[in-house]
Amino acid sequence: MQTLGDLIHAAMATGLLAPSPPAWMRLGLPNIDAAMGGAGIQPGTVGILGGGTGSCKSTLAMHMALNSTDQWGVVSLEDNAAQLGLRAVAMAAGIDSRRLLRGTAACLDEIDPALRALWEREFPLFECPLDATQEEALVCARRLAQAGCRVIILDYLTKIRSDPGADRRSDIQRLWAGLQRCAVDEQVAIVAVTQLNRSSQRGEPSLQSPSESSSIEIEARFALMAWVSPDAMRSDTQVISVKLAKNIWGGVGATDRFVRAGANLVHEDDCGYRLSPEEVQDDRSQARRA
Repeated sequence: MQTLGDLIHAAMATGLLAPSPPAWMRLGLPNIDAAMGGAGIQPGTVGILGGGTGSCKSTLAMHMALNSTDQWGVVSLEDNAAQLGLRAVAMAAGIDSRRLLRGTAACLDEIDPALRALWEREFPLFECPLDATQEEALVCARRLAQAGCRVIILDYLTKIRSDPGADRRSDIQRLWAGLQRCAVDEQVAIVAVTQLNRSSQRGEPSLQSPSESSSIEIEARFALMAWVSPDAMRSDTQVISVKLAKNIWGGVGATDRFVRAGANLVHEDDCGYRLSPEEVQDDRSQARRA
């Protein structure tokens, strides 16, 4: 049993009711971070990043980890250490990662500053437990938290290995409960990346879209939805949009948009022109016109 005084003390202990905004964690998405009132994500919470096939979920995860001012950790269930290293260098250098596959001799001057900067960074930290069970993924998340990471992204739920004959929904529910316990125990924020169901692969998704749904969209304290749209003004480029679809602290609807440049993302603030909603047409609007 708690009194109102106890509740107020608990709020103050988490940085609320203070003269300045609480020192919570930012996502590295400027519009969404600003919409959260400058406070960011509260420690002890778990949210989701949903996206369809080809919506750059893993690239967005790396972008957030590299561009946030907080200490991030990444549990990658899909990519190995070499793949993650290649993606990080390409993003930091601002070049197409496919160029690096042809050798670095022709672009050494471009990637050398990125190599030096990344080599000296303490964060983000990575765990790459490919083909992991839910228990193994949770061990990795706790290990990152205990190493100093304040935000941990799990990429992604679909890659969690279930035993033959196991109930997939029950496995995801147990994993989600484990992530919630980890977030509270370690006082970190966790972002679980989830695949969207097939009916939501095109156009802007909704909160009912995650294919791994075991009520995680209901239990999530915040939800980001990502989708790909053609750029109506520039037919040779794609736009990746990330929308804050749910947030217990408000700011719902805030969107960050990126131009997809090869295998990299360039935020609209850095690409020389604005991507207003009127300039971006999603796949569903094209279907309606057809």
